[in-house]
Amino acid sequence: MSPKVSIIIPVYKSEKYLSKCLESVCRQTLDDIEIIIINDGSPDNSQTIIDRYAASDSRIISISKINEGQGVARNVGMKKARGEYIAFVDSDDWLEPEMYQKMYEAAKKNDAEITVCNFRDVSSNFHYGKSKNLTAGLFDLNSENRNDFIYDYFWGTAYGLSVWNKLYKRSFLEKNQLEFLKETIAEDFLFNFFCVVHAPRILVIDEILYNYYIRPDSISHSPKPDFMFRYMHMVDTFKRYIHRHEKHKDFDIFIPLLVFTAVSAGMYNIYSVNRSIVDMTKEIKKVKGLPVYKFGIKNLAFGKSTDLYSNFITKFFVRLTSLLLFLNFDSIASVCQYIRFRVFTDKKGEV
Repeated sequence: MSPKVSIIIPVYKSEKYLSKCLESVCRQTLDDIEIIIINDGSPDNSQTIIDRYAASDSRIISISKINEGQGVARNVGMKKARGEYIAFVDSDDWLEPEMYQKMYEAAKKNDAEITVCNFRDVSSNFHYGKSKNLTAGLFDLNSENRNDFIYDYFWGTAYGLSVWNKLYKRSFLEKNQLEFLKETIAEDFLFNFFCVVHAPRILVIDEILYNYYIRPDSISHSPKPDFMFRYMHMVDTFKRYIHRHEKHKDFDIFIPLLVFTAVSAGMYNIYSVNRSIVDMTKEIKKVKGLPVYKFGIKNLAFGKSTDLYSNFITKFFVRLTSLLLFLNFDSIASVCQYIRFRVFTDKKGEV
């Protein structure tokens, strides 16, 4: 008989945090689970820790492979999974004991393809940050309020960016052939966007069940070369995907927002390392020739996609920056983003 939930945990350089993570997974009040741990070529002693837990818990499936990135590791776990639902956990985070009990029961009761819980950030000195201000309920993505929900999901409250606070119905993922892209930039974001394209219902639980540990050496907080260029290619992959499926073409309205997210995240990748406006401008030069960039920036400068932004200040900065980029005033656009990061992001810790 299949387990209720398959929990997939990619592991890479996590020996300092792995025991706490696995302890919280093994002690879930939902007993009928399988725990799939993928050692993604980790060079440290993570495998020793995995072996110790696997020896004492028969629900653990241990897989070792060469390092190919978190997305590929998750895909390996998804192919192995037998559970009715699939969950993902980062190997440096930990769960509340009743996380999957509560999420599974809620998902079954509401027949939701995706179930989302609240979470909190935990700093490296174990200071607990604020949780998201979520609106609980079952949301119909075929309703007239779909665009408002999707905006809030990814850009407003932004609780849809990650995969680790969610429960996915396995039959839904398999039916739509959903998997992670091989790219190691924003793979969670794009995976969830592909999911939203197909999911008729998303259930939101406003209860903190996941602890997201912000470690100083985290992969997601390290400088990445050609970040904007690689991110933009992922946006282009999504654009081409929805254009191949006629019934999903109305998602085109979100492509400009994804383009600006790529631009903003690419600039912030530079800003967080050396705060160089010159280097931020150089990043823009690398993407200016891409059709998806031109499409997105022109739409944000003159079209209706900017109207999706609910915050007036955000809307102003996006419209202004996009107009400057469209007119090839890249250095001035970089200055605008620098000011935005300096005034707003440094205080909030988000782009």
